[in-house]
Amino acid sequence: MFILCVVSKKKVVQLRLIGPIDEGLKKTLQNYSITHGIDQQIQFLGRLGYREIWEELRQTDLGLCLLHPVPNYVESLPTKFFEYMAAGVPIVASNFPLWEEFFAINHVGLTCSPYQIEQLAGELAEIIETDDLLKFWANEGRRRFLEDYCWEQEEAKLIAFYKEVSVK
Repeated sequence: MFILCVVSKKKVVQLRLIGPIDEGLKKTLQNYSITHGIDQQIQFLGRLGYREIWEELRQTDLGLCLLHPVPNYVESLPTKFFEYMAAGVPIVASNFPLWEEFFAINHVGLTCSPYQIEQLAGELAEIIETDDLLKFWANEGRRRFLEDYCWEQEEAKLIAFYKEVSVK
């Protein structure tokens, strides 16, 4: 699932959820958003076609990847990071050590605890007010994707690896 945060010129935040979502969780989120008067700021877009997803990404100010520390997540980099980077979308993600290292090297966004909601909300509010920082992260992410993580770069690494292994 893609979780996108779009900020209007008036600094109104809209959360767009792309992809399948458990019906129970969706109902809980809908009830919560209605109770708190924010139902107009949350959109459940469901499954979208490939082109539609990239159109949504082009309109996005932040891509969220706030996951709980499940072993499968903690020890791997999500594909979503590279999709956000390819689209030039800054990322806010969980503060797992591997992810923090990736963000420190690539300058693509911010990591924080998915459990400290008040702190997360404060940091998001600050980020939204800092257009220069968002632009920096977006540009760095796109640049790093093109220079280091796109298929052409990965292909060259893979070919070099195969050559090295086949010689031995």
